[in-house]
Amino acid sequence: MNKKVLLYLMVGVILIAGYYCFKYKNSIDQIKQVPETADPSTSSIQDCVGVCASFDPQKFFEAEESIGDTKSYTDSISGKVIKFKLLTDKAHQTRNPSFEVYVNEKLAGTVGGQGISQTSFSPNHKYFAFRMRSTMGCAGGCQSHTLYAVNLDVPLSVYLLVRPGAESEKNNKLQNFDTFIESYSWGVDNTILPTAYPVGLGKSGKYYRVSSKEVWSFNLSSLESVLRNGILVNTIPE
Repeated sequence: MNKKVLLYLMVGVILIAGYYCFKYKNSIDQIKQVPETADPSTSSIQDCVGVCASFDPQKFFEAEESIGDTKSYTDSISGKVIKFKLLTDKAHQTRNPSFEVYVNEKLAGTVGGQGISQTSFSPNHKYFAFRMRSTMGCAGGCQSHTLYAVNLDVPLSVYLLVRPGAESEKNNKLQNFDTFIESYSWGVDNTILPTAYPVGLGKSGKYYRVSSKEVWSFNLSSLESVLRNGILVNTIPE
């Protein structure tokens, strides 16, 4: 075999080897570019962080009564009568109806919501309190509570701005926050003490309580329509 033929064979072998090396490298690069997929058995939606106690949204509706023009509440000691009147004008035709509150046929103020619960007169017979539920978003799926107190002597209905757990909300991933008022009690010196906490809706469709249960104190002696100066008096242990 002459040297020229041998040279051609060596060049051919080198070209073939180079081709397969290039093809192998290209295949490796393509594999590296394919994104990794998570194992479906271990993937999940992280709804929230911090306090994430499971919550049943049906609790918003517990012991709820509808409000109508014929509904009234009478204090057995003072004899004073509380009545509600639905406002039907165009300005008040919203998702959450508005009602005028009357004490012995005298207008005391205006409140809003879809249902009323936890009605009671104060031990000193100066106030009438009640919890109202309102629809607050989530395409009509999220609810929130408001606590009202009506002064039986002064024409004024008071909205208590109960918004507990603000710091917990800042550290959370939930879509919507609403206030759940679990209960309230009457204190001394014209005070009322609601137990409340924020509730959030997760992307999974589950609801969570996102703070500890908190007890707040509001002094009803103030002649303001909205009381924002509630004092946190207790945090109920988990």
